[in-house]
Amino acid sequence: MQRFEQEWEEEEFGCLGVPSEEQMLRQHLRLLEEEWKVASEQLRKARQNIRRLVDQHERVALDRSRLRVKVEELKRRIEWLESWIEAHPQPYEPQHPTWNTKSKGIECYPVRPDFDPWK
Repeated sequence: MQRFEQEWEEEEFGCLGVPSEEQMLRQHLRLLEEEWKVASEQLRKARQNIRRLVDQHERVALDRSRLRVKVEELKRRIEWLESWIEAHPQPYEPQHPTWNTKSKGIECYPVRPDFDPWK
């Protein structure tokens, strides 16, 4: 009985559960190949995301530049209107009968239909 158990243990240890060095190396190689595939796919996706972010940044920077130009133009128009209002201190009387801004302390400067300061 003891001899049978000893033979069984040797067989189990020798060929049933313990892989050879070559088998371990092959398995390790397979694991490394899978890791490489996963890492390569993640890198590809990261590069796509970076490319997309760079494109978005360029578009936003261009929009920001355009808006800055518009803001500067609007500032110039506001300055011109303020200077025009200072040069013409008398406000126009409201032409609409329901406008009662003077009783509320609000000054009203309606623009004449034929007046266009940017022409």
